[in-house]
Amino acid sequence: MDHLPEGCVSKILSLTSPKDAARSSAVAKKFMSAAESDNVWEAFIPSDYLQAISRSGNLMGFPSKKQLYFSLCDTSILLDGGKLEHNVRSSNTRSITRDKATFV
Repeated sequence: MDHLPEGCVSKILSLTSPKDAARSSAVAKKFMSAAESDNVWEAFIPSDYLQAISRSGNLMGFPSKKQLYFSLCDTSILLDGGKLEHNVRSSNTRSITRDKATFV
């Protein structure tokens, strides 16, 4: 693995899970550098994340895709003026009403 370019290691990590990508940084320096790559973490973020963030009215700025991923996992995004809630970790969007919440 030491002879593989960092880009190849990043591609391999992007085909695993977020948990595996985060753990891989403990294996070797090359893995640590690759595991911080935006290319790795962008693979774990839903493809429509920019649209979702723009619909939230809260345009968050993050220095890396890894930080964006973990922020999206930790908190749900409220969409369309608080009418919808989306959570990256569960990949669910649900409608928010006063009486109940139903998954869409």
